[in-house]
Amino acid sequence: MERFKETLFTALRCALSQAHEKSQNGSSTLGKFLMGQTDELIGTPFAESDQFIVELSLRFSEIQRSAQVLNDIVLYLKRFPPGVSRSRYLNYHVRSYLQEIYILQQRLIALINKYEKWNFPPSTSDAAASLSECRDIIAKAFNRVIEVRGEDVHQRQFFDPELERLEGWEGLVEGGVDPGKEWMEKAFENQIKTAREKWVSQIEVGNVTTALVLDAIFGALSGVTFTPDGDMIIPKFYRPAGTRD
Repeated sequence: MERFKETLFTALRCALSQAHEKSQNGSSTLGKFLMGQTDELIGTPFAESDQFIVELSLRFSEIQRSAQVLNDIVLYLKRFPPGVSRSRYLNYHVRSYLQEIYILQQRLIALINKYEKWNFPPSTSDAAASLSECRDIIAKAFNRVIEVRGEDVHQRQFFDPELERLEGWEGLVEGGVDPGKEWMEKAFENQIKTAREKWVSQIEVGNVTTALVLDAIFGALSGVTFTPDGDMIIPKFYRPAGTRD
């Protein structure tokens, strides 16, 4: 994935530099947009081949962002911030992890769908086989997580008995001065510590697997997207986003 990124972003930097120079005549607002002087992007300073580079870079960046969020969640879970319910904090980030995995899966599928529609030149080595391999990798890697998340997640939220029980425990130990509370506090402390360690470990293992999956997918896509010299291969049926799906 890192090699794919560097090759793609090298082409993107070149496309942006050329477009920025062209935008100096006022034909577009790209220069001001890149410099943060406007939020409105007007005009099309890119050649069609460069538009492909920009679109692919945006799609890649979305996938990269999801992978980065998955790693961030581990960092968030390794410590509880003060003034926040620990059980709800843990529950929130576990749900966020499952949600982001789902988003990553959907973004990868959308990217493969695009590759198939773009129809790379016949000279591209084994394009169809590479895309089919990517679909198999995505299905095998993410189906289990999607099952855990719940296919009907829009009708009901992810439910984990342990996490729900911890929220109940935390409610019991908040406030109060009765002498019977001490053992409940100890029970809650032990359980919240164990639950956090379990989820941190599970997510770390999942992130290692996800990284391997992304390396495999973008390794397969590299032969479709770039020549051996690192030049972009412009797909046969590419149309700029918005002109043809």
